[in-house]
Amino acid sequence: MSTINGRAAGTTASVYTQTYATADRTVAAATAQALTSNGASANAVLVDVTTATLADPVKINANFDDVAARIAELIADDLDVRQAINALIDDLQTARVVG
Repeated sequence: MSTINGRAAGTTASVYTQTYATADRTVAAATAQALTSNGASANAVLVDVTTATLADPVKINANFDDVAARIAELIADDLDVRQAINALIDDLQTARVVG
């Protein structure tokens, strides 16, 4: 009997349960940026919290905005990877490599 990947020809591996239906075959460049400390970058700069900045709620709120923006970018990057993985599973199921 011939084998493919250690299994008898015509058999498949365990079935994948896919509860997420969206698939795409493009893995986009990452959108998330690194957070840096005071003055190290033009983007995603966190202001040092000092006595002077405590009196300026706009600067403190800017820190929260920067963190929230980075979280949103990470969520988008994660979603893109999930869609690519879903497409790979679909392709492997079509090729009868996995169940």
